[in-house]
Amino acid sequence: MTRLPIPGADNGSWGEILNDFLRVEHNDDGTLKTSYVDSSQKGQAGGVAELDGGGKVPSSQLPASALVGDATAAQKGIMRLTGDLGGTADSPTVPGLAGKADSADLNDKVNKAGDTMTGALNVAVNSAFATVIGTGTNFISGISFQNRGFIGYDTANYIRIQGASTKGLQFGVDNNNFGSGTAATIDTTGQLGIGVIPAANNGYLQLPSSTSLATGGIAWGNDTNLYRSGANTLRTDDSFSASGVVSALGGDTSYFSRLGASVANSWTLASGVSGDAQRRLIIRASGAMTWGDGTNVGDTNLYRSAADTLRTDDNLIVAAAGTAANSVATIDATQTLTNKRLTRRVTSNASSATPTPDADTADVYLLTALAAAAAFEAPTGTPTDGQSLIIRIKDNGTARALSWNAIYRAVGVSLPTSTVISKTHYLGFVYNSADSRWDCLAVSQEA
Repeated sequence: MTRLPIPGADNGSWGEILNDFLRVEHNDDGTLKTSYVDSSQKGQAGGVAELDGGGKVPSSQLPASALVGDATAAQKGIMRLTGDLGGTADSPTVPGLAGKADSADLNDKVNKAGDTMTGALNVAVNSAFATVIGTGTNFISGISFQNRGFIGYDTANYIRIQGASTKGLQFGVDNNNFGSGTAATIDTTGQLGIGVIPAANNGYLQLPSSTSLATGGIAWGNDTNLYRSGANTLRTDDSFSASGVVSALGGDTSYFSRLGASVANSWTLASGVSGDAQRRLIIRASGAMTWGDGTNVGDTNLYRSAADTLRTDDNLIVAAAGTAANSVATIDATQTLTNKRLTRRVTSNASSATPTPDADTADVYLLTALAAAAAFEAPTGTPTDGQSLIIRIKDNGTARALSWNAIYRAVGVSLPTSTVISKTHYLGFVYNSADSRWDCLAVSQEA
């Protein structure tokens, strides 16, 4: 430790002690050292500042007037190189501006034909465009095309492409004549048209003139399709189901409607002529068919009434007589019937004082228990020439008198005038239209 010599105590070494002491503040030539500062003065008021490990004076030992604060809008100061800023304090950069256009040159770049602008462009809606598309559109920002259309987003955060209120949207491929090459149109009513020159104000889809799905059509998933298979023909290779009515108009103005039905009386196919008040043909889910005149409700039917039985509740007319085996026999045609049985029409009365057969409903007329004298009246109806009539009479155990209207004429036989007790009598008549008579050709009595 450096000190001054002690009198009487440093004999023989006081010179060396004194020199060590002097060398603290002096050079060997006796001059004072200028760089020496007492450690008690470092970092103290009125003293000298200390240096940090980097050889710099700490900010805590600098006077307030010498400190630099953070930069503000009003004064220069310290700032951090972050966000859009980068580089170093000696060489700062602004990476956030890379790829962005100079605002002074932006309008020129957007409107200059042939130039390409990269990056994002955000344009607020202007009042001129808002008046074109109308109020309540809720656009927030986007691009306006000379007030004729707009691309942007709305308050619901939907991206919107919209034409002016008096125009629609068109997407096309023909640069010279956009109308003739239009691929899609959305008109002012919101209807979409797809195809070359879509019909105005109508939904329209035009596909290539293909004849298979592979060359043009619509496919859903990997198993359902719809395409043009030929001229005026639309086809699917799969099943088609409709829960409502399917209608079509033909060149002859006729039309049909089809409805899938699970109720037997519901119709599945109905047809008629445009303008009809009622369907002319209806086929029901049960298989029954009904026909009408188009004005009134159908009045003629045909249906399966039982196993192996087809029935109509109305009249059936076969225009041509069949000649082959199993042909249908017609009402008025000349035909030969083979292996057929004709069941006679029979009218029966127990007793009558004035028996009156009906030629329109009876081939055989019966009196089964005659209890009074009988005066036969002329048959009613409209008989045909050669029509036959058989009258069978039996009394009730008492002989009864019989009399005959003049229309009954005996030919080769005699008309009976009384019954024989409890015996059956037969009389056979044939109508003679030339004489308007019922000629009696046979009379017989039970033995």
